[in-house]
Order: sequence, then C-alpha cells, then structure tokens
Amino acid sequence: MSVQSQASKRQEELWLAQVPELKASEKSLQDSLDATRRELQELTVRAPASGRLTAIDLKVGETRNRGDRLAEIVAPTGFKVSAEVDQTNLARLHLGQSADFSLDGKLYSVRLSRIYPRIRNGLVRIDLAFPKDTPGDLSPGVETDGKLQFGSDTGRIVIPADALVSARGRDYVFVLNSSRPNIAERHRVRVARRNSEQVEILSGVRLGDQVVSTPSLDSYVKMDSLTFVN
Repeated sequence: MSVQSQASKRQEELWLAQVPELKASEKSLQDSLDATRRELQELTVRAPASGRLTAIDLKVGETRNRGDRLAEIVAPTGFKVSAEVDQTNLARLHLGQSADFSLDGKLYSVRLSRIYPRIRNGLVRIDLAFPKDTPGDLSPGVETDGKLQFGSDTGRIVIPADALVSARGRDYVFVLNSSRPNIAERHRVRVARRNSEQVEILSGVRLGDQVVSTPSLDSYVKMDSLTFVN
C-alpha cells in the first residue's frame, strides 16, 4: 500500500470517528434555534381576529400580564352608527328606513338596521348602517351631537316646543293672524309626538301658519288672543 493510500485511509477513519460528534453538535444547534424561535413567538402578540389597529395602550418598558387588554382592533366589517331617539318617535321607526346625519360638516346617509326594544330614560337606542362602503375618513368611537332627519318627516307640521302651552289637559298654540300680523289667536291643537325641542301637530295648525314661540307663553294660556304693540 502506498504512502498516499495510507494517509487517505487515516483521514477517512478520522472523519468517520468525528461524525457522531458533528451530528450531536448539529442537533444541539437545531434545538437551540427551535428554543429561540419559541421564545420569539412568545414575545409576539397576535390578535384573535384580523382588522385595523385603532388604539394601543402600551408604553416603552412596561410589563403586562397575560390576558391584559393591549389594543383595540376593528374587524373589516365596516362601521355602524348608534343613536338614541326620543321614545315618542318609536312609532315612526322601521327597519331599512333611510336617514342622514352630519359629522364635522359632512353629511352621511345611513339606513336603520336595528331597534333595541328596551327604553331607558325615555330614549330608544337604534343602530344605523351604511348602505354602501363605509367612508374612509370615519373613526370608531367618535361621538357627536347630531340630528337624524327621516324621510317620513316630509309634510309633517312641526313647531318649536316653546310654542305649545297647556291647561286642564288641553294643548294650545298662538297663531299669527295673516291679515292682522300684530294679533296672535289661540288655537287648540292635537299633539302627536313631542320632545324637548319640537312638537308634532296633528290638527289645529295648518302648513304655513306662523306660531308664537317664547318660554313665557304659559302665563297667557287663558287668553283668546295676544296683541303685539310696536
């Protein structure tokens, strides 16, 4: 056997002897890598559902416990608008009814999607949904004091709440005389619905009539007419 052959054989025997140690080292490195990956996964917080992150409650260096609320995510199902309506308007509400509301100077169209059966403090809660894609400039949780104008309101006779006076279970308003504008005559009316701002009239007032509206009218409820002096 030549010297070269003997050297090659010794190198092969040496390599074979090192194979178990190399495999053990490889397994140890793989185990360490798997452990590092598991630790990384433990540090990664995953939401239970996909959506848009709209709020996060975390500070640098803060320690939080498992199960703590970290952020708020809005699912990609669109927004809805929740509103509270005076219970006197309950009979006028129906599912699918169209309505408009304004926010930051912009007008939005929605449809009534849910009416909650429970009345609290004289208010009925309703949900309204956007008939098409949700506008991209809206943010969840925003509150605003707005007014809903329902399509069925067209043609109704609505007067300010201050224009209505009551006595002995009867309701009255003072209507300006068209031929003598300094005279306001008392008309008995029948009221449909009312809230703190408006009153819907069923009879006693015609469209186009001008009524007197002032908080001090209650003291004149027994008078048949009022005369205004310039």
